[in-house]
Amino acid sequence: MHHRSSMFRGLTAVAVSLAIAAPIGLSSLPAHSAAKVIDGPDVASYQHPSPSHRYPYGQPIRWNQVRKAGKEFAIVKATEGLTYTNPNFAGPHFNDYADAAAAGLVHGAYHFARPAFPIVASARSQARYFARVVGPVTTKSTLPPALDLEVDGGLNPPQLVTWAQAFLLQLRKMTNRTPMLYTYPSFWTTNLADPKAFARYPLWMAEYGVSHAPVADLWQYTSTAQVKGIVGDVDVSKYVGTSSTALPWKTLANGTISTPWKATAPGPPQHAAATIDGTTATITWIPGDAGTQRVTKYVVTANPGGATTTVSGSTFLASVNDLTTGTPYTFTVTAVNKVGPGKPSASTNTVIPTVPTELSAAVNDSSKFGEPLPLRARLRRSDTKAALAKQPVLIFRRHAGGRWKRIEKLSTNRKGRVHTVLHPKSSAQLEAVFPGATGVARAATFERYTVTPNVSARLSAPAVHHGRQVTLDGAVKPFVVGQQVARQRKIDGKWVTRGRTTVDNRGHYLFLIRPNFVGDYVFRVVAAATARRGQGFSTKVQLTAT
Repeated sequence: MHHRSSMFRGLTAVAVSLAIAAPIGLSSLPAHSAAKVIDGPDVASYQHPSPSHRYPYGQPIRWNQVRKAGKEFAIVKATEGLTYTNPNFAGPHFNDYADAAAAGLVHGAYHFARPAFPIVASARSQARYFARVVGPVTTKSTLPPALDLEVDGGLNPPQLVTWAQAFLLQLRKMTNRTPMLYTYPSFWTTNLADPKAFARYPLWMAEYGVSHAPVADLWQYTSTAQVKGIVGDVDVSKYVGTSSTALPWKTLANGTISTPWKATAPGPPQHAAATIDGTTATITWIPGDAGTQRVTKYVVTANPGGATTTVSGSTFLASVNDLTTGTPYTFTVTAVNKVGPGKPSASTNTVIPTVPTELSAAVNDSSKFGEPLPLRARLRRSDTKAALAKQPVLIFRRHAGGRWKRIEKLSTNRKGRVHTVLHPKSSAQLEAVFPGATGVARAATFERYTVTPNVSARLSAPAVHHGRQVTLDGAVKPFVVGQQVARQRKIDGKWVTRGRTTVDNRGHYLFLIRPNFVGDYVFRVVAAATARRGQGFSTKVQLTAT
C-alpha cells in the first residue's frame, strides 16, 4: 500500500509491482463481476493534499460524495509503529474515521506495522497503541481492525510470523474482534512463507493489474482509483470473500455480531527439517497456527528414543545431543500454548548421527630429490579426542596439473596413528583420507611438499691472490635443459646475486670469478624452480683472496 508509510513509499510500490508480475502461490477465482460490487477506499493523511488559504490543513475528504459514488466502506490509517498517529484519523482538523461512518459508510482502521525485537513485547506494544487510538470496534457498520504488514524490520520468516501472531492475538484480546491481515503476494509467500499460520484471520490482499481475485476477504485491486469526494489517486479494495474462513459481508462489516473462538491449542508447526553434525541434530521450523493463545514453547521429539528438547515460543531452532551413532532419526515439533500442546509437525527428513572425526597429517614442506620424506597422520574423534584404532587411512598424491592417484593404504595403530616414508621425485599435493564407516564420519586433510634438486658447487681453488681468476662450477640433479642458475655472494648478511648462467645438456654450469679485494668471499649457487621442482640451493663455499 504505497501511501501507508511515507518512509517506505518507494519500497512498497516496488514490492507490489513485483507481486503483479509474479503472484506466486495464490490461487485465483473469478471476480464477482455479476454480483453487486462492495468496494471502498482506504486513506491516510496525504489524502488531504494541497494546503491553501481556504484549506490551510489540506483538502477535505467529502465523505457524503464518496458514499453517493456507490462506495460501501472506507478504511482509515490510524497508527504506525509506536509513535505515529494519523493526525486526520480523529482530528483536530479532520476526523476521517468518524466522518466516514457518519456518511453511511462501513468504516475500518489499520495499523502500519514496524516489526522489531524483542518479538513478543514489540508486537504487543504496537497492538495496544493501535487499540487505544481506534477505540471500540464492536459496533455496527465497523470492519475488524487491520494489521498492515509490508516490512520485516530485520526479522526472518519464523520471527515475523510470530510477531504478527502476537500482534493479532493481543489486538483481538483488547477489541473482541478477529483482526484482518493486510499484505501483498510476494511478502505473503516469501517473508511470511506460511499461510496456515494466519488461516483464522480475514485476509486483505493487495494485487494489482490482474483480472481475477486472489484468495482473500478483501482485494485491494488498484492504487490509482479516482473516487468522487477524494482529491488525487486513492487505493480501492473490494469484498471478494474467497478465503477458507471467509465471513459473509454483513458479518465482517458488523462489529455487533459475535464471532467467538473456541479455546484451541496450536496447530502443527510447518516445514520442520533436520541436519546432523556428529551426534547432534539441529531442527528448524516455521510456526503454524498459534491457536487462540500465543505459543509459549516448542517441544522437539526424537524418534526413536523419544528424547526431547524444549525451547521458547520465539525460538525456531533446537538441538538434540548425544544421539546414537548409526541410528536413523526423524523429529517432530509440537507447539504449546496456555490451552495445551497442539498436534505435532510432520516428521523431518531422516538423519543418521555419526562419530565426528578429525584427521591430521604432518609432512616436511620441502625435501631434497632422492631423500626419504616421512609422512605421519593421526585419526581421532573430534569431540572427545579419543584415538580411532584399526581404521583405514588412504594416501593420495597429485602433481601439478595431474590427477589424484592413491599411493598408500595404511591402518591406524592403537593410538590412531599411521606412518609411512615417501620417496618423491617431484613436488606434489597429498591428501590423507579416512573414508568413514557405518556411524563414523569421513575425514580428510591436505598437505603440500616441494622437492628441490641437488645442487653441487666447488671452487677450483679455495684461495687465490686478488685479481687472479678462479672457477666456480658444479651440477644440478635432476635438471631441465636450459635451467637457470644464479651465483650469489653474501654481503652484509644478505645474499646478493652476482651472476647468472644456464646448465648445459648434462646439467653442468660454470662461473668465472676474479676477486678484486683481499678478504673472504662466501658464495652459493641457486637453481631456479621448474614446473615439477622448487628452487635448489648448494652448500656455501668460501674463497679467500690474499
